[in-house]
Amino acid sequence: MTGPFAENILCFDTALGGVSVGVFTQDGRHAVRQVETLRDQAAILVPLINAALEEVSLSYQDVGRIVTTIGPGSFTGLRIGLSTARSLGLALGMPVVGISTLQACAAMHRGQDVLCVLETKRKDFYLQAFDADGNAQTEPLALTAEEIETQVTGGPYLLVGDAGIRFEEAMPESWKVKHLQGRTDLTLIDPASLAELGAQADPETARPDPLYLRGADVSQPKHPPRKIKQAASK
Repeated sequence: MTGPFAENILCFDTALGGVSVGVFTQDGRHAVRQVETLRDQAAILVPLINAALEEVSLSYQDVGRIVTTIGPGSFTGLRIGLSTARSLGLALGMPVVGISTLQACAAMHRGQDVLCVLETKRKDFYLQAFDADGNAQTEPLALTAEEIETQVTGGPYLLVGDAGIRFEEAMPESWKVKHLQGRTDLTLIDPASLAELGAQADPETARPDPLYLRGADVSQPKHPPRKIKQAASK
């Protein structure tokens, strides 16, 4: 387990397949709570935070820094995590640090070149490559398999994330042989890795602002709305 830290840290993620919460203290104590779910994150998050704080005998006022993921990931889950972090930070007057979900995934596998691939629930994938020290080798991207084949040329990488199976099925065998060296599936972020990243980040630059890699879907109605003709003014 990482730590101890210079200040007590509360961290959480709701952007992937559930809710992950961790509290890490200056004297090396820690408490972690994780629930796998695709629903009800709003109802689960605060009770898990309360339970983790109680386990290490801390109050909210004892926390020195809040760390949360900023995406990419589930839009609903991401919104819940960010709004909770911002609200707590404002109420308690403490810094809130935002960490990329992709970076948090990579931090769980230090010592290996990593390709983080996260689910979009569509044809494409969220992804980013990192070296063995956790440094980004590419920008965070949202690409289809065809685009990845030509744009991702490094490796070989350990494939990590919650879209690994679908990704391997989508990519040509020749690309996988050249660029991949195994796969580790995950649905939840490790709070210890998230806390370590958050402790090292500068709150002035690592803002809790959502990382959206593409715009929201907007479907057009099959039948355009009728326009009401206004009577000419006399």
